[in-house]
Amino acid sequence: MAQLCRLLRASRHITPGTFRISRGFSVTRPSLPDDCSEEPTNCCGNNCDPCVWEVYHDKLKVYQASLRAWECQNAEHASSKINRAAGGAKFEPGCRAYLANIQAASLQHMNGLLVDILERDPSSRTNSERWRVRPVGGTRVLILPEEKLEMR
Repeated sequence: MAQLCRLLRASRHITPGTFRISRGFSVTRPSLPDDCSEEPTNCCGNNCDPCVWEVYHDKLKVYQASLRAWECQNAEHASSKINRAAGGAKFEPGCRAYLANIQAASLQHMNGLLVDILERDPSSRTNSERWRVRPVGGTRVLILPEEKLEMR
């Protein structure tokens, strides 16, 4: 992330249509694009290429990259989201992580998606820690094992 921040400071534009960096900071926080404001409801479940979920998550990743860049430029807004878990814990509620190690072919497009960690899943009965997470900009809550989450 530090390399991304340095690159963005040297750049005048992130991508067309996102936001402009001016004198080391962005004036406005990126807003969620209209086409990401609602999750898809028209998936047919037939493994279309591309699936409506894949298109949605790709657009959400672009928004998330813009948001992370803005947070990096405006450190006071990002300080509460930096992953600094207390007591040696890898994750804690309020932190962010990226989805990783998702092997199912129909869900691999979710790798790299930025999620807010909401809480430990109280119904988890396995040795593996499970977490309730929500994609940044999304509404659906997912329950995932810790192995599927990664800090960067």
